[in-house]
Amino acid sequence: MDGSGIGVSYFAPRAVKTGANSEAVYRMAEATKMNMDEPQDVARFIVRSVIKEKAVAYYGWPEKLFVRINALLPSLVGGALRKQNRIMARFAPKA
Repeated sequence: MDGSGIGVSYFAPRAVKTGANSEAVYRMAEATKMNMDEPQDVARFIVRSVIKEKAVAYYGWPEKLFVRINALLPSLVGGALRKQNRIMARFAPKA
């Protein structure tokens, strides 16, 4: 925040392998070919980004590419995500 001495950063890791994930999350990741990262790798990325005073940092490939494509062609990324959502819906808890 300008002039306050407080810095704000936005970090966007992709899915992280943690105990908070259910088996359904891991099955969904496999079905959608979703990349999942080790917590230590994500933590190192965040620490490096803080040290470099990055305001915005995205982790992983192809996620970095999707961010750029989405800025230019949001409907293209939206269409791809809708296809993924149909697969992901199979793994959502039933109400």
